[in-house]
Amino acid sequence: MLKETAELVLFSLPENVGLLSAVPPAAPAVAAPASYRKSGEVFQVWVNGRNVIRSPDAPLAPIRASFTDGYSREQVNGAYSRVYAVSDAGHRIQVQVSRPLAQWRQDVWTGVSFSLLNTLAMLVPLSATIWFVIRWSFRPVTAVRVAVQEKEALDFSPLPIRGLPEEMRSLVESFNRLLERLHRAVEGERRFIADAAHELRTPLAALSAQAFVAQRAEGIEEKNAALALLATGVDRTARLSEQLLELARLDAAADTARHVPLELSRLVEIVVRDFQGLARHRNQQLSLDIEPCMIWGDVDELGILLRNLVDNALRFSGEGGQIAISCRLERIAGARGVCLRVTDDGPGVPPPLRDRIFERFYRVAGSGQPGSGIGLSLVWRIAQLHEARIEVGEGLHGRGLSICVRFPEWLDPAAALVQG
Repeated sequence: MLKETAELVLFSLPENVGLLSAVPPAAPAVAAPASYRKSGEVFQVWVNGRNVIRSPDAPLAPIRASFTDGYSREQVNGAYSRVYAVSDAGHRIQVQVSRPLAQWRQDVWTGVSFSLLNTLAMLVPLSATIWFVIRWSFRPVTAVRVAVQEKEALDFSPLPIRGLPEEMRSLVESFNRLLERLHRAVEGERRFIADAAHELRTPLAALSAQAFVAQRAEGIEEKNAALALLATGVDRTARLSEQLLELARLDAAADTARHVPLELSRLVEIVVRDFQGLARHRNQQLSLDIEPCMIWGDVDELGILLRNLVDNALRFSGEGGQIAISCRLERIAGARGVCLRVTDDGPGVPPPLRDRIFERFYRVAGSGQPGSGIGLSLVWRIAQLHEARIEVGEGLHGRGLSICVRFPEWLDPAAALVQG
């Protein structure tokens, strides 16, 4: 600012400024204008050592006695001032400009105060506007928060998503999907508990009655007969409990994390061997036809599936029945797959009812065999977990039942890559 003032004064001087006489030492007749007094800025024009022009408040003595160009700090009119001096090309004329440091500080403080006041004046309404906009924008989010806080322990109703921003909508929709899965899981547990209580009530009552009969039996033969019935009831109840536990485990672990490549024919051979003793006891004939078949599955779950299929065939075939079990590779609709088939010559199931035998706790009326209606529902559930299809048809010799579970064949990726 001082430099611009000094250069402006120097460039505006006429060429004959040197003809001016020195400024007389008497005070000027005209008082300094208010603008000069307010700014505190004074200047002098020196020509060959003579002060020919000066501002009204400028001293007679040189502001900068050394007459060197540039910035300096000098004492002017009894106060320290910032000074700038500039000369023409011949160093004949020099303009000296000064302004008190106190005035600079006052200007800085005034500017800072004005800026702070303006900033405060803008920030207050701006903050209020931002607060209002945020509150208004987040009303749907607040509604979701309130809805979550007010939910009861088993309230799985979806959270509101109306009016939510797109980013929040995706998050709340994920929460709603999670609530839906939790609802299905809890409902499954409730249904399982209710069904288990209903299914266990009858056999437990029968066990209690058989135990009472055994206690009241008068002869050893009568007591043995009652105990034999009691033992049979215990076996049935234990089997029912085992199936209920298997059903609960499948419902709780509906994932494929434990699936591995599996030789199904070896598992079939092991399971059938376990049932051979029971088949001989009932004078039943088990036939086995297997070949190497690789699938992707869980050995424990597939063991449950096999045991339930074979157990179902043994129970419904009756004394002297025949059961054929096979595990072979087949090509269906141009694609290779594995067919696990269990066929018997029992009474069978009427075609209209074949789709219902896989429903949980469903039993065909008039079958004449005890059961819980859980075994084939386990087969259906495990088949779903292994992406397998179930086909039901006629059994042996035009009677009985045939159940085929078709699994996708598993191919070793490395071997398939080499073949490709």
